[in-house]
Amino acid sequence: MAALFACALVVIMGFLGLAVDYNHASGVKANMQATLDAAVLAAASSTNTPTTIAENYFNAAKFNAQSVNATFSVTGNKVTGTATATVNTSFLKVLNLNKFDIKVESTATGGGSAASPLCIMALGNKWNSTTKTWTTGKMSSALNVNSGPAIEAGKCEIHVLSTAGGAAMFNAGASLNFSKICIASTSINDNSNGAIKNIKTSCATNSDPYAGKLTSPKVETCIRALKPYEGGTVDFEPGTYCGAFNLNSKNGVGVKATFKPGVYVFSNSSWVVDGGTWTGDGVTFYFDDDKSSIQFNSGMTLNIAAPTSASAAYPGVLMFERAGLNKSSLTFNDSNSSTLSGVIYLPSRDVTFNSTSNITATRSFQLIVNSLMLNAANWTIAPYSTSGGGSGNARLTN
Repeated sequence: MAALFACALVVIMGFLGLAVDYNHASGVKANMQATLDAAVLAAASSTNTPTTIAENYFNAAKFNAQSVNATFSVTGNKVTGTATATVNTSFLKVLNLNKFDIKVESTATGGGSAASPLCIMALGNKWNSTTKTWTTGKMSSALNVNSGPAIEAGKCEIHVLSTAGGAAMFNAGASLNFSKICIASTSINDNSNGAIKNIKTSCATNSDPYAGKLTSPKVETCIRALKPYEGGTVDFEPGTYCGAFNLNSKNGVGVKATFKPGVYVFSNSSWVVDGGTWTGDGVTFYFDDDKSSIQFNSGMTLNIAAPTSASAAYPGVLMFERAGLNKSSLTFNDSNSSTLSGVIYLPSRDVTFNSTSNITATRSFQLIVNSLMLNAANWTIAPYSTSGGGSGNARLTN
């Protein structure tokens, strides 16, 4: 029996060691792939020493691995990167398996139709509520601009990918200053009487730069609200949030919420926020399902920024969702002032900005949604140009 137990123990330890060591190696590989993607995107977005930009970006990251090496090459407007590493094992050494060899590759292409970086993209996919399926680029009014918006974004572009009739609508009273408003469709509804400039129909739009490129975080044990938050100060930690969260004003003063750096996973979790402030630097908000959302009401003040470190889980990404979700809505009803930095990538959401929305994005900003309705907005935005993806000129092609 002792001999049989000893033999069985070796097998059990071997499987345990395989699980632990393989999980470690897989984590290193995923981190290397994300960093390499970001490095080639950053390089493809620049015309100045792209290989040096890619090398500096990749080398700034830290990996729990050995013999890490990356090489980059440039062909025309295409930047290709290859990275290799060795991950030493711990438990599997008893089986004479001392290491895992890792290799990742990535390619990004610059150019496209954008002469300036991309700030806003409306995908314009049509949702069939009966079959629960999407039809690519067939939504009317994928971009709907009503009379209230005033947006200053002279250094970047809007792209509308829908080819359907009336893919975009522009009403009188709006003021949009973009270097280009690029619309794939031949048909739009322009009621601005020529006040909105640089509208191009039948335009060769860029493709979705993040489709299939953002891996979903793990849904952990839920953090739940025990009761509504009524005014006061609240510190939130990264983690998985489930259920309803209500942040209400008390005596006319909203909740002052601070979000510590990290990833916030919303799993079947809806947040209704009435006034107050949200502050967080180095944060990423992730929606795991179409029931999860945030609705900002009553004079919010937002000062939130995505992580900029290449070693972060989602560098440059401020908000995103799991791929393949059903259609849903996200509404921003009011804001006193908002300073946002990073990518907001919500391809299944129809996003509406109501009332007075004041947004300044001096560091970087990129909004990619299924459709966008602007009822009132007072924005000054700069193109996305930091880590975690291209400026809209560049896109991953592998």
